[in-house]
Amino acid sequence: MLVMKLLLLVLVATAFADDFDTYKRLHPEEFSGKLEGDIAVRPGEENQVYNAIVDRSRRWTNGIVPYEISDAFDAARVLRIEEGIDTLNSQTRVNGQQCINIIPHTNEVDYIYIDQLSGCWSFIGRSGGEQDLSIGRGCERIGTVMHEILHAMGFYHEQSRSDRDNFVIINYDNIRSGSERNFRRMEEGTIDLLNTSYDYNSCMHYGAYSFAVDRTIPTIITIDPDAEIGQRTRLSTLDIQRVQKLYDCIPTE
Repeated sequence: MLVMKLLLLVLVATAFADDFDTYKRLHPEEFSGKLEGDIAVRPGEENQVYNAIVDRSRRWTNGIVPYEISDAFDAARVLRIEEGIDTLNSQTRVNGQQCINIIPHTNEVDYIYIDQLSGCWSFIGRSGGEQDLSIGRGCERIGTVMHEILHAMGFYHEQSRSDRDNFVIINYDNIRSGSERNFRRMEEGTIDLLNTSYDYNSCMHYGAYSFAVDRTIPTIITIDPDAEIGQRTRLSTLDIQRVQKLYDCIPTE
């Protein structure tokens, strides 16, 4: 099995190299020094990686997520952020009713402060009080905005799932030193998969070249050769269902 996986790694890496220019055009933020999807880690949680948070106390109460946008953004970037927020609110509705409600901050104690800091990153789940979320320059696409807000709502990356080795191969030899934790696979039972299958189409999935040393060689190779990963244009069907399940809007079973 190991030999077969290594052979697949070589064959698919060659095919991916042919598509590198297209990938670079579609994912400019990965080549501007502003890699999306970085996670801000709380002290003592350096080894914790979830598909969805297990600790339900870190969900946003009643699915209400107050936010404030920094004055550092120009009008065009504010519109893009608000477009991502509106999409999350509208597409996760159940039978016409709000499941989550991301709203402008007024006097709430807990809220997200969206700022234009270095790179794109977020904490996982509700931290308590004001918590930063960064949408750095080059990361303003609607899917990237939703990606970071979904982190804040309690979701981690798709490739951290306990079953990921059935769907992707991680090329550790090409991952930048110090970035390996972003590719850690959690053991079964230590994360909440919300009774959903692996999703190549998720906006929470890293792209093929994320954290690569050699940007022409993938760090993540899909076992399905036709699968595409790393899209930042939309919520997938399972992205929507997972929000609805984590926030008790539809049954998990």
